[in-house]
Amino acid sequence: SLIDKGGTLKGNLIVSMGRQYKRRHSSAKRDRPQVESDRSLWRKEQWSECPISDQFIAYYKAQKIVPDDQWDIFQSSCQRPLPITFRFNSNMPFQGALALLKRGDFDSIADAEPEENIHPEWRVQAPKPLKWYRDDLAWQIGATKRQLKKHPHLSELNKWVFSLNEKGFISRQEAVSMIPAILLDVQGHHAVLDTCAAPGSKTAQLLEMVVGGSGPLAPGFILANDASPIRANNLVHQLNRLCVPCFIVTNHEAQHFPSLTLAEGSRLSFDRILCDVPCSGDGTVRKNSEIWSKWNTGNSVGLHRLQINIVTRALQLLKPGSRLVYSTCSFNPIENEAVVSHILRASGGSLSLIDVSDQLPGLIGRPGLTHWKVFNKDVEYSDYSQVPEQLQNSFRSSVFPPTSDEIQQFSLNRCIRVLPHDQDTGGFFIAVMVKSGSEPVPEPIVPETAVATSSSVDPIIKNPVINGDGERFFRLMDYSDHRPVVDNLVSVFGLSSSFPVNQLWSRSSNPRNAIGRIYLMNSAVDAVLQSSSCVRRSLKVVHAGVILFEPSRRKDPRSPPYRIAHNGASILHRFMSQRVCQWPNDLFGQLLAAKTLSYSDLPDHERTGLSTIGIGSFLISTMIPSDDSKSPSSPLFVTCWHSSDSVQVMVSQPAIDCLISALPCKL
Repeated sequence: SLIDKGGTLKGNLIVSMGRQYKRRHSSAKRDRPQVESDRSLWRKEQWSECPISDQFIAYYKAQKIVPDDQWDIFQSSCQRPLPITFRFNSNMPFQGALALLKRGDFDSIADAEPEENIHPEWRVQAPKPLKWYRDDLAWQIGATKRQLKKHPHLSELNKWVFSLNEKGFISRQEAVSMIPAILLDVQGHHAVLDTCAAPGSKTAQLLEMVVGGSGPLAPGFILANDASPIRANNLVHQLNRLCVPCFIVTNHEAQHFPSLTLAEGSRLSFDRILCDVPCSGDGTVRKNSEIWSKWNTGNSVGLHRLQINIVTRALQLLKPGSRLVYSTCSFNPIENEAVVSHILRASGGSLSLIDVSDQLPGLIGRPGLTHWKVFNKDVEYSDYSQVPEQLQNSFRSSVFPPTSDEIQQFSLNRCIRVLPHDQDTGGFFIAVMVKSGSEPVPEPIVPETAVATSSSVDPIIKNPVINGDGERFFRLMDYSDHRPVVDNLVSVFGLSSSFPVNQLWSRSSNPRNAIGRIYLMNSAVDAVLQSSSCVRRSLKVVHAGVILFEPSRRKDPRSPPYRIAHNGASILHRFMSQRVCQWPNDLFGQLLAAKTLSYSDLPDHERTGLSTIGIGSFLISTMIPSDDSKSPSSPLFVTCWHSSDSVQVMVSQPAIDCLISALPCKL
């Protein structure tokens, strides 16, 4: 039992892992055989026999995160696996798939017989939209991940969901994970920093918001950062699916993120910042059952300081009058309200929590706590004076609840706690803060490694070289130095005078190497890449922008040296007057299905149109009529190669499948 007869808390202190931050206790190896045995049991018994952590139960009962009369249903919900949730990607032609759900094509899954060894309450339920997500663009399927894969009655739905996810029409994302991006209230002109971005579902959501109202050439941008190089590279793959030039991926510890001085001498600051910080993650117990065996009372204390330092650094980068969202997937007030309280206390009135309860109608959120308890092993500390001197480096004064006066001042009730039993979700915590003026923001709890804070402005370097993944570097394709390459692109593809030739970048391990892939950045990303921090390589850039052109690698001397990259087609077509033609839906679909069509397979009109296009890369478009008669048709594009007697599709099979799915005609 966690609570002994004297009413104190018992248990070992094991500092937790939050995202990539992991520390191991010496007893871990001794405990491993039993842990492995438990894991095998969970897999064998399909979760229903998952052991419950007595420490977890006793600790959170003491914290009163739910009323006593709701504890049983809360605990029961924590022991159930999560339902499937996803959202439609707003930059994709998803209307047909959404119509199937609204029409109820999959409602019959509710008739599925329950599986053996499954609790009768865990019956499959029909898909339904999340009440609080706009325009029915987020859905929940009342089935577990295992049921969706294994239940024979759900096989067609499983194939459909898998296909939509592979093609990029949807993002599989936990429901509560969608909340922070919505509350950040991102607009198309905003500079947005995501401090701990990987794996990227929230970042992709933010990027869709930037381009949603302004198109792919929106003036705003997302800077997505992660401390892990591997996770940062995985983040690139997630964001590249959106095919837009307005994002940067960097690799820094968030609490040490460098200051950036732009070319004109101003310091870069952000309109919106998301701090979805490393945490103990016990709110994810429904999808990560191993938390039951690993959970202990020290999980929160080990991350509290890091969380404060990440938010502190973010606030130093936030513009006055702008918004920051702090979030965790933890129930623990030491990682949640205690962090927010310290930040508000140290800000001297320059920060405030704002009430966002009306921004997500239909979401059930509990108000933040104003009182909580602090435990260490078998001892409860009522205030900081009771913490032994040798433990004061771990148990900072900031982990304790605010005073009575501070409770009135901080308005912690404006924080949002999402609990599993309210709407069948995971656990989550969100706080939305506004920086009211230019007053000083709090300092880190302990001194961190120095960051770039000098106000001096470095001279502009003509071809800045930016640190990438340790092997390749971004460099600006200055027109005066790369005029033959740029002029060739303009001439071959008929690029208009409005095409931003001064925002083209290349990437190579040596500036003297030949130009390979050519990237386009929007104006904001271009300015960041030319900042003095990038010139000095103190900003570690993993990726930026969208690929427009790639070397053709064709031996035919008649073909141009570069071909159009599929990721850049939807942007490039806006500026092209040559090497682009329009086909009807049915012929466009035939080409996608066959991948190659010879001249003899083409109607006279299309064959004549190709005669004006030389050998090499070009675009074929087709117009997709809108479901709404009042809305205009939208174009689809595919990158192709024109040879002397045939047309060949030059995109991957997943991209082909995606394009076929968007066509109104059946192939």
